[in-house]
Amino acid sequence: MIEEDLAKLNTMNINELKKLFLRYFNARPTLKTKETYILKLSYRMQELEFGGLSSTSRSFLSKISSQGTKCQKGRNRADRNQNHQTVQRPRLCHPRT
Repeated sequence: MIEEDLAKLNTMNINELKKLFLRYFNARPTLKTKETYILKLSYRMQELEFGGLSSTSRSFLSKISSQGTKCQKGRNRADRNQNHQTVQRPRLCHPRT
């Protein structure tokens, strides 16, 4: 079962994870940490078991990744709330157009 296979990942050493990575991805493993192997392998195992992203989702992600992003440079924007206290706002990022 997938649940058992996923649980086994946490008990494996990095060399075992590299062998499993090669089997699932048919590519030489180059990742650095055990945690990264576990994340990548667990996603791949679930993808094969339950199916991957829809073609619409893949197209959307491909489109936005090829566009990159433009982020506001400098410090995060600061605004004042109703009590006149400074409130930090996140950087503004949006797809390039």
